[in-house]
Amino acid sequence: MRKYAVFLLAIVVSFLILFYLSGKKETVTGPCEARAVVDDEYFRVAIDRILNARKTIDLMMFELVYYPGKHGPSNKLIEALASAKRKGVRVRVLLEGGERFLGKRFAEKVFRTSRLLKDLGIDHHFDRDGETMHAKLMIVDSLWILLGSTNWSYYSLTKNHEANVLIKSRSLALDFINYFEKQWR
Repeated sequence: MRKYAVFLLAIVVSFLILFYLSGKKETVTGPCEARAVVDDEYFRVAIDRILNARKTIDLMMFELVYYPGKHGPSNKLIEALASAKRKGVRVRVLLEGGERFLGKRFAEKVFRTSRLLKDLGIDHHFDRDGETMHAKLMIVDSLWILLGSTNWSYYSLTKNHEANVLIKSRSLALDFINYFEKQWR
């Protein structure tokens, strides 16, 4: 069953990457390594990449939730971002701003997290009104890409079945950095 899930994940991620790159003439060049990251393994991989970052972390996250008074995985990931920032790593976070159809509860969670990021000195923006930023993407040191279905929320990090891929590719990371920069502006 796990082999089937990994195979299916590889097909889906390949399709997404090809779809993204289809409008471009260039392709991924140079070495590229990838591995499946499923379910609660995401937390271990994400925190490792954050804690080992040397220069940059760019994060696009549809649902990034801070839970006051809790010590769950999303809070630990946010704390790791703050630690990286204190070490001199440039950390930027792009959040979904809470389109009306997502509801008041979603917007409250987003703004609570935004206040925390501000207090931690982490540079962050919301996506544009009228657009839904549904990405779950982290780019570290212009080399590592963690991409998939996992949000930074309790259920996504602990209970849900989630499928992601960790990619080591300088050229693909640069493509995603260009995408991030476009959304950041």
